[in-house]
Amino acid sequence: MSFKKSNEKLEGDMKGYESVRVNDKDRVVFRSEMIECEQLITVCNIIDLTKHYK
Repeated sequence: MSFKKSNEKLEGDMKGYESVRVNDKDRVVFRSEMIECEQLITVCNIIDLTKHYK
């Protein structure tokens, strides 16, 4: 799987979350944190963008 661009830090109600667009249809929302020098990523949501902006 290749991502279209790098992750975006979200704002407002989603502050503290990041997202990455997987393709023109889907976006993955996640939290990222460092624990003992390792990055832990928790996937929180997968958004279908075809319905998100309607």
